[in-house]
Amino acid sequence: MAPKVCVVGVGMTQRHLPDAYLALIREADILVGGKNQLAALAPPDAVKRVIDRDIDGLLRFIRERMDRHRIVVLASGDPLFHGIGTTLLQALGREQVRIYPNVSALQEAFSRIGLPWHDAKLVSRHASAEGETLLPALRRRDKVGILTGPGSASPDRIAAGMCENGLTGFRVCVLERLGFKDERIGWYTPEEAAARRFSGPNVMVCLRSEAPEAAAPDLFIGMPETWFAHENGLITKPEVRAVCISKLRLSPRQVLWDLGAGSGSVSVEASILVSEGRIFAVEKNPERIRQIEENKRRFQVVNLTVVAARLPAGLEALPDPDRVFIGGGGRDLPAILRAAAGRLKPGGRMVINTVMMESLSAALAELEALHFETQVVQIQVSEGRPMPGGGHRLRAGNPVWIISACLNSPLADSGREVQPEEAP
Repeated sequence: MAPKVCVVGVGMTQRHLPDAYLALIREADILVGGKNQLAALAPPDAVKRVIDRDIDGLLRFIRERMDRHRIVVLASGDPLFHGIGTTLLQALGREQVRIYPNVSALQEAFSRIGLPWHDAKLVSRHASAEGETLLPALRRRDKVGILTGPGSASPDRIAAGMCENGLTGFRVCVLERLGFKDERIGWYTPEEAAARRFSGPNVMVCLRSEAPEAAAPDLFIGMPETWFAHENGLITKPEVRAVCISKLRLSPRQVLWDLGAGSGSVSVEASILVSEGRIFAVEKNPERIRQIEENKRRFQVVNLTVVAARLPAGLEALPDPDRVFIGGGGRDLPAILRAAAGRLKPGGRMVINTVMMESLSAALAELEALHFETQVVQIQVSEGRPMPGGGHRLRAGNPVWIISACLNSPLADSGREVQPEEAP
């Protein structure tokens, strides 16, 4: 069956269109695209539909006509590189859509400045959710290409964010109006780019030019307490931290809430796994908030936001979480659990630490009332210490209960224990 919708990548300008693509456009009964594209390319007798913010309306328009008309959709750059092609494939099905690729803005940008791009991290700032990946990418990579946009996604705002987060060891290339007569290509420091205004459309390429003055320590899960700024002893122990993070089952693009964050040690180590998502550390104590900010700076965790609030208040403005870690709460723990559960995404997980039996009982009762599947493990870590006369002894730490809770699907590791008399 022949595809019913053709998606043609226009490239940077009309000069990128081969004759075969132009023939498709001329033969279209219905042409869909941006205003400028339609003005330049639409045949006089073609029905035209502008792509605007109403994507659902656009999809209805196409579905209602695709069986009777030849529909061609014009896409800027390459349709499958952060373009309309992806949306159409998902909505209409691969059998109904044929993609005609072309040169993307970032492909053109790297070509114009003479740099290979197979080793670059490519990020789009057109969508806020995708934009959250930019600062982590700049922290970890030496070459980053950025599809910019208006407002907070403009080059000057991006460069300002780099400066605010200490990511200044870069050369920044801004390529303005590529392919037009008034195109301009310039290289800047992040500080210089933050102070300028640029003509659109534009893209950015960031190249690391120097190592950070104070390189962050290499992160790993279970880092020593002494590496963190914290109050005396008031920090999740390394071994407990490692188990909690494993129970959270983190992945790169998730949103994590760390409630009652203390020193922020769990947030910092979670950033290893939530590399392109967002982490929110919520804490009420001003001194501990200062410590979280210090640890954020010390380890250069750019996707960590510190929120000063007395729980369960202060959560309203945060995006819904995929994962929630609760390291405290006391008498307010049931209320905190209710507030977090009401915002948790389907299939999300919560992990709760407690050293008090009363908090353990209260948490389990509240989670049962909220219809969560739960699992409880207890950890007691004993640390080897030297004896004055030689040899070593073990000093036992406080036992910690770790509750894992999941909504909408059973825990994979919560099967009933087989009793000895039941064993085969």
